Amino acid sequence: MLELEWRPGPNGWTLQLVLDHDTKPITLSDCEEVSRRVEAHLDQSGLIERHYSLEVSSPGLRRVLRKEKDYHRFLGERAKIELKNPFPGTNQRVFRGTLEAVAEGFVLLVDDDNQRRWSLALSEIAKANLDPEINV
Repeated sequence: MLELEWRPGPNGWTLQLVLDHDTKPITLSDCEEVSRRVEAHLDQSGLIERHYSLEVSSPGLRRVLRKEKDYHRFLGERAKIELKNPFPGTNQRVFRGTLEAVAEGFVLLVDDDNQRRWSLALSEIAKANLDPEINV
């Protein structure tokens, strides 16, 4: 499991689980199986006494990149990275490009438009996610 969130909504509470696996994609069958098991366990245990909705999903195409291992896993993929502060010497905080390398606390991102290479400190990243090009 990658994420667990318990949040209020207009029709009661929602328990949201986001599944992930290091070596294979999450399938609809995986989500269905986890949903059945979690729901059965929660109903049997009485752990949640109020009405709730259960949502089980994969991280999706634009999955969040949180840890250094996420950047390693998705080398060669397009990403959007937002920094906490502008990159030194510029006013730029948002970068889009291909993840080329990860080493010693830095991510090397190649801008798809001009091929400029940006070495971005992991400690300075406020938010990052995959940013696939979707051609329709």
